[in-house]
Amino acid sequence: MPIKDGKEPGRSLEMLRGFAQAQEEVNKNGGINGVPLKLAIVNDYDDKDKAKMLAEKLVKDSNILGIMGHHIGSVSEAVAPIYQREKLVLITPISVNDEITNDKTPYLFRTNRANIEKGSNELVHYMVNNWQRQKVAIFSNGKLDYIKKMKTSFEDELFNKGEVVGEFDLSLDGFNAYQSLKTAKEKGAEVILLLPSLGDLNKTWELLRVKNEYPNEFGDLKVLGDIVTLYRLETLKNGRDTEGMVLAVSWQFNPEAGGFSQDADTLWGGGVNWVTAMSYDAGKAFIAAMEKSENPTRENIQQELSNDSFVTEGASGPIKFKENDVTPPSLHMVTVKKQASVEESISKTGYDFVPAKSASAQEAEVPNY
Repeated sequence: MPIKDGKEPGRSLEMLRGFAQAQEEVNKNGGINGVPLKLAIVNDYDDKDKAKMLAEKLVKDSNILGIMGHHIGSVSEAVAPIYQREKLVLITPISVNDEITNDKTPYLFRTNRANIEKGSNELVHYMVNNWQRQKVAIFSNGKLDYIKKMKTSFEDELFNKGEVVGEFDLSLDGFNAYQSLKTAKEKGAEVILLLPSLGDLNKTWELLRVKNEYPNEFGDLKVLGDIVTLYRLETLKNGRDTEGMVLAVSWQFNPEAGGFSQDADTLWGGGVNWVTAMSYDAGKAFIAAMEKSENPTRENIQQELSNDSFVTEGASGPIKFKENDVTPPSLHMVTVKKQASVEESISKTGYDFVPAKSASAQEAEVPNY
């Protein structure tokens, strides 16, 4: 995972919370067959070459029985052959790309319930059916593979239902928020779709701030979020500008429901996001596989995870990896909503993620973030 300064809370911390919560639970109950679970933290810098070098070292350590990571799907793909060669399972918690797990990668698993196709379908469906709008401008990072795939999938799903009237690259040094919005409106945009990377967040907040500051020009634009980056506390901290944004998420925080959300709220002193939940699920899967054997090995962990009967309960529900019985994609549509006061908001920002109203049914509003 990437461990970088200046990113708060940052993907590394979000993932570590999930891994640590699973570790805390099992060790409180005596460990795995009486042995405490230990985690080794490794920094791959989101770099394929560095990750490969680290993988070559990790596979030589007989104490390492499995790997949980990485932040970027392309990094997971790059190191998967090394782990497979040494029969070491890699579970990627947050990848949205179903294609990285297949018959050729039997030692690679993913726990994220969201995927690119499902996310695209839900976002297009909401725009067309709930908002009854067809013209969209896409603001995305043109350099990252998963974002390019998400954009392409969205465009494919929109075919014959609407049209993309403009595309803007958030990664460009000269990106101008006001001019980009003006151009989008001149081309007829009714909706903007945000597909940023973590490094694009400041530009994303600037874009939404400009939209909010010029209501006569841009106030009628609806905002769709992505399925990866924007379901985070920082979005709520910018709630004055992000209010009304609708996004698709793989998991909803709800401490009133008990279980993982309530435990996470107590353990971390506040809400956690989908990254933490999916990372927790990766930890739970490893633990369940290791508990099946008195002497867990790399090979029997893989065999257990691949077993037709393997299932364990995670933050997101039952976790399964069998090819034809894998945990199904499951996305929820949420929106940023202003609460009565800062104190009354679950996030303590004055804003919360709540279920977005369905075109076909009114959903109860349960705060999530």
